Amino acid sequence: VTTTACKHPGEMEEMEEEAAGPALEALGVQADDTALNYAANSYIYPEAPNQMIVTCRGVGGRMPPLWKVPGFRRSAHAGISVYDLSNPIVPVLAARWDAPTRVEGQDRLGDTLVITNITDGVLYTFNPDDVAAGPLAECNLSENGALHVRLFQHPGGRQFALVTSGFATKLGIPGRARALIAVDVTDPARPREVCKTHDGVPWTPEGIFITANRGYVGGVNDTTLSVYDLIGLAADPPTMMHLKSHAAYPQCVAQNTDFADPGPTMFAALWARPGGIGIFNVADSDGSFHELGRLVTDGLAMTNRIVLFHDRRRALLPLEAHPGGVAVVDLTDLTTPSLIARTFFTKFSDTCYCACAHGDIIYAFAAVECSLHIFRSPYHAKPR
Repeated sequence: VTTTACKHPGEMEEMEEEAAGPALEALGVQADDTALNYAANSYIYPEAPNQMIVTCRGVGGRMPPLWKVPGFRRSAHAGISVYDLSNPIVPVLAARWDAPTRVEGQDRLGDTLVITNITDGVLYTFNPDDVAAGPLAECNLSENGALHVRLFQHPGGRQFALVTSGFATKLGIPGRARALIAVDVTDPARPREVCKTHDGVPWTPEGIFITANRGYVGGVNDTTLSVYDLIGLAADPPTMMHLKSHAAYPQCVAQNTDFADPGPTMFAALWARPGGIGIFNVADSDGSFHELGRLVTDGLAMTNRIVLFHDRRRALLPLEAHPGGVAVVDLTDLTTPSLIARTFFTKFSDTCYCACAHGDIIYAFAAVECSLHIFRSPYHAKPR
């Protein structure tokens, strides 16, 4: 892999690429028009390492401008699918909850699972051990959309869900609401919105990364990464203080994806063309960040998530381009991440929003074809 330096933070150059090593071994495909209909987000949480939770937008999942139109608001087959991974090669659908409209964002901390309704701006709380029973409660947010969510355990003991407004509308324009919303979920049976901010929030805010009591938010239709101090959430009144905004990369999206303490390192999906992965040091308490390394290519366009596996020495990248697929990146040296392998779906119309890794088994979701592709990764981590 040949890399080139970025001229300035807002500019990305394509790099020549050649995947080294053997290809991913295909193990099988599962198709389900209900349980896998437009899978948009998937996680394996440390509280249940043999369980995979998948949120699905359902029919019409790729048409946000129409989501507020009455005939399009409801979505057949939207919902939450829970898979048992006791046999990792043959995932088994263990539970299902059918949502009234499209869902996507999710996070779990202990016994609390939160899910966002992206069409109407609702945050659901669940018992993660009994998703099929339906929500414990729901919180109707002050914005009419909610894309992603991250749980934050405040040092003072309270637990908050940080929600990005995503495609929420303002003046009828999707994504213009530009809000970061805090919901107190200390009691998951009584979630309540406590505050929100528009200050510095990128256009169509997407994922949120949390470390050291700070939140980092990027946007689908923006080149800004904004940083927020979250300590004030326990104050009276609760506040989130905008620390700094950076002209980072087009559509820079970071999320906590392996649920270990991230420390000072942030891995961000660069959802653009060219696209890929950016690696940043975020140790500075004033909200500054510094690039450590990046891999940006046309072949990694529309990277939608970064999934860390093999002890954080490999990254799995779901590719939302057409055709979609997955890529594996070596993180042995964070300053020079390198492409190991890449696999595309056979149908050009399909795309991949999300993927998971369970040991050396990779799960990649084909959104349009409503299918789960299972691979084996032959790559084992090397000592740093």
